[in-house]
Amino acid sequence: MKITIITVLILLAGCLYAAESADLYVAGKYTGLKAKKEAGEYFVPVTLFDYLRLETSLEGSTLTMGESVAETTEIDGSLVVTAAFAEKALGAKAVHSRGRLEFVNTVTGIMVTDDLLEIDLAFLSPYSLRATGSKLTVVIDNALPDDAECVYDTEKNIISRMSKSQKGSRLTIDCDLSFGPAAPFTSRGNDRTIRVSLTDFDQKVVRKVRSVKLTDNKDGSSELTLKGGALTGPSVTCDVYTGIYTLTLESGLLPEKPIRSAGTLSAGVTGPEVITVESRYIREPYFVEKGNDLKLVFAPPVIKPLEEAVITIDPGHGGPETGATYGGTLEKDLNLLNALKAAEELRKLGVTVYMTRTDDTDMSLADRGKYAVDRSSDLFISFHINSCGTPNTGTGVETYYHKDFTLSKYFGTLFHGFLAQNNELTDRKVRSDTRMYQSGFGVLRAANAGGVPGILLEAAFINNDYDRTFLFSEDYRNKIASDVVKAVRLYMQKEPIGKE
Repeated sequence: MKITIITVLILLAGCLYAAESADLYVAGKYTGLKAKKEAGEYFVPVTLFDYLRLETSLEGSTLTMGESVAETTEIDGSLVVTAAFAEKALGAKAVHSRGRLEFVNTVTGIMVTDDLLEIDLAFLSPYSLRATGSKLTVVIDNALPDDAECVYDTEKNIISRMSKSQKGSRLTIDCDLSFGPAAPFTSRGNDRTIRVSLTDFDQKVVRKVRSVKLTDNKDGSSELTLKGGALTGPSVTCDVYTGIYTLTLESGLLPEKPIRSAGTLSAGVTGPEVITVESRYIREPYFVEKGNDLKLVFAPPVIKPLEEAVITIDPGHGGPETGATYGGTLEKDLNLLNALKAAEELRKLGVTVYMTRTDDTDMSLADRGKYAVDRSSDLFISFHINSCGTPNTGTGVETYYHKDFTLSKYFGTLFHGFLAQNNELTDRKVRSDTRMYQSGFGVLRAANAGGVPGILLEAAFINNDYDRTFLFSEDYRNKIASDVVKAVRLYMQKEPIGKE
């Protein structure tokens, strides 16, 4: 065979324009695919994503995977994208050596949420877990640590320290737990996200509170600060008769140290997860998280003479919204009569009274509550009449406060206490509106959302013959108004009911 100059040139051209290839590996496994190198840059076939069972879309020459987009090109008859795009889309690292291009698994994120540790990988990989004492060790095969620092939620205070180490192709993540010793625990798996339930150690996860401090602020508010707590799901309730607040932690360990009193508040640890706070005044508490600290803030007590009080009174329904009816009796009319009488008696004492209606007009539930908020009201009182499915099967009076909000509960308890006295109707008690609806009554919800405590009165049953006689009685109407005045007078002093 004669080799001519033309043949040599053709062979040289083939060498010049044939792309250099490399075996394509993922996490130590050969994929059966080839990577191409052209002009100093590596390209991988788009079928790599199919191999990894990852969802992509191809429109024309544009390939999309999740939020990553790239233009494809064709090399040696294969549709390819740059290895740099694959790195970004996979969250992996591309390593080239000796005719081999490998995408090495990486840890893309670590997070602790509540009692769950989650480790996200670029793609699935074999792993093992081991827990001994207060140590948790995660070993991931064929993986490299990400470039970022260990990212985990230190505020949850479950993992106090985390470190990574590399030995060959194995990545080890060591975690120091803030509780323990844990029951021995081992597990193996093969997944893209490693999830470790920290309650699998047969031990309740306990966040340790370093210290508890009670302080007064210049604006009249007070704070109970739990240092290093950052606790999830704390709850607080108030006994409006004693002025004792009970703070309960879902999972926390409180220090057994006395808490120094501050101003009108005193507190003490009464159990591993319970703190009681005694207040001279009834005030609204709320939680604030600041860094690793949990604060229970007690709003300043609003104490004022009746002449400075502002109250919004709401005669329920109105206009086309008649409310409950029986025969020719309409709830909206009785509500207005009761509300006007209460407003009259309050004004005699100098109270500023606003009414959502004074005639036969209607207003939405949300607008009624907003009406009270816009007028900076101290209280919101909504007048209603009850009804039952079958006449004469329901009877009595009841008062609702919103959810378990302290000031709403406080005023509702004060008012109903007076209303139930010397009342010939059945006492159906004072209760939270969550007994009726999970989110409470809309009209109270709207007022409370703007910081105005409210109650809703059901004065009697309109379709009970006995109850109805009271609804038309001037004496009963005067009693309701008098009870409103008595309750408002005490509410403005903010002292626990039992101290009266």
